[in-house]
Amino acid sequence: MKLRLALILSFSLAGPSVADACLNAMRVGGDDAVKQIANAERLLARGQIAKAERLVDLHEYDFSDSRLEKKAALVFHTAGLRRAKVSSWRIENATRFLTAALAKKSDDPLLIARHAEALALSDKTAAKARAALEDLAERDLMPEAQSYTALARLLSKAGETAAAEKAVKRCLNMTKHKSVCSITPKTEKKRKVRRSRGRAAIGDAAPRGGVLTNASN
Repeated sequence: MKLRLALILSFSLAGPSVADACLNAMRVGGDDAVKQIANAERLLARGQIAKAERLVDLHEYDFSDSRLEKKAALVFHTAGLRRAKVSSWRIENATRFLTAALAKKSDDPLLIARHAEALALSDKTAAKARAALEDLAERDLMPEAQSYTALARLLSKAGETAAAEKAVKRCLNMTKHKSVCSITPKTEKKRKVRRSRGRAAIGDAAPRGGVLTNASN
């Protein structure tokens, strides 16, 4: 409950419509919530970013406890990072969330890799992202195909073509969905913005007061 209140307060600073969205969110719990989040993760693994994001949109859904809410937030933030065009506030919030989560589970390969994905989107922290991903790769601990994609993009940007191609091949060996291994993000189709009873759709406004949900609570 405290986590949910913090979430609502953070959105309230972005404007009434966003705060109303959180307050009017549909409550999902138990097996239904577990299945919904698992389905979102599967869609994320297939590169179906928008669909995954919608299933864990905290404007629309109130997951029943803090553990589930954190899992949903992890998918939501990761999906935001993997969009073809990522807004600065999504990068900032994802980085905060993942940094807090990693502080509690510093040896978790999935959190390390997804945190590196966030860091890779800024020139200032790209070197740190590369170091983290290369360390995972050397120890054969890359948790998902997209982790190799993130590494391949960093290597390609540095002009290390052969190493980038090797990372792409490693990505392709981990998934049947070849599109997620593309160094160039796929252009996304614009979807209609849904507005009902004052709710805001994904990305309508940036929560200026904090991250989508607090991983440290």
